[in-house]
Amino acid sequence: MLKNPLLFIHKTVVSNLKNVNFNWKLIEKSLSILSIVFGILVILLVFYTWEVILSRYFDTGLTTWDNLSLFKIFKNTHFFMFLGILGLISGILLLKNKRSGWISNLASWISYAVGIIIVYWKGNQSGKLLIESQTHYTIILSIVFVFLIFASLLLSKPIRLKYKPTSNSWIAVGLIILTFVMDKILLD
Repeated sequence: MLKNPLLFIHKTVVSNLKNVNFNWKLIEKSLSILSIVFGILVILLVFYTWEVILSRYFDTGLTTWDNLSLFKIFKNTHFFMFLGILGLISGILLLKNKRSGWISNLASWISYAVGIIIVYWKGNQSGKLLIESQTHYTIILSIVFVFLIFASLLLSKPIRLKYKPTSNSWIAVGLIILTFVMDKILLD
């Protein structure tokens, strides 16, 4: 078993790319735009989820505004809402070449990957088999892998040297990820 899968992915990707001359500024800007777009998509999907939940409750006559728990709906979707907001803001800050954008963008890509793993792990633990076939499993792992590649690109030497992360930067990345992981594990 690998001690640190993210470090393994990072070393594998970067070692294979050492001899290739990349435009790291373009890669960084692309990652920031992807983060903005993905953040917006996640937020829109959360709003769509709210709309579907509310319309099902009201269409079936199971609830009224008096006995509807908006808190429960928010509690069930807040993780991805906040993660989408983090992705959106971090993409904007990274586009503006801010260290806080690099920190939050790195944390958001890792949190997306970890969040997906936790959602599927908890779903399978509770008896709701979310992965129904080998194809679903492959798709989920591919998405997680892509997110980890994005994080690995942000950890590449040219981009990392540009933002000169301090020990406080690494602590901030860890705290952001830890906050999202603990939220997903404890509050769901």
